[in-house]
Amino acid sequence: MGDFNDIRCPSEKIGRNPQLRWLMEGFNSAIESSGLSDVEIRGHKYTWDRDRGTQHWVKECLDRVLVSQSWLNLFEQAMVESVVTLVSDHLPIFMKPIPTSRHRRRAKFRFENLWIKEANCRMLVVESWSASRGASLISRLDSCSKALWDWGRKLTRDFQPNIDFCLKQMDAFINRSYHARHACLL
Repeated sequence: MGDFNDIRCPSEKIGRNPQLRWLMEGFNSAIESSGLSDVEIRGHKYTWDRDRGTQHWVKECLDRVLVSQSWLNLFEQAMVESVVTLVSDHLPIFMKPIPTSRHRRRAKFRFENLWIKEANCRMLVVESWSASRGASLISRLDSCSKALWDWGRKLTRDFQPNIDFCLKQMDAFINRSYHARHACLL
């Protein structure tokens, strides 16, 4: 995982001179002969840029995660995302290795602190606690945790579309900013 300072195909570069074919072929050959493969990066595809805001702006996919088939068998659901930053010419990449589950275990309840910020959280706890009035403390806690768990799973399912929407807005803002600055230079 990291900055390989090379690209695998012409579509991984925008701007300036095209990458030399023999360099791409050599990089691909090294990857293939090592038995490695790319893990797809979600988010911004181009993880490096130079001369942003000028007519010489170039963007490339230099950062990547390469894995073996045996690693991929252990972490089939692994996710890699680029993280937007304005302080570097590289976008950091974040990898979340999600182990492949061979058998399904019942997940433990975990209270997520971000739920406190949700308007419905308090109401859900009060309703669940009130509905189990007269039951033992353990039964009431079980009832409340189940209600929170079900509600929280639905809530977090909606996060990825919101994250994708925000990334698109940030990308649009960066492009508008570039075009505004570029127009001032003319």
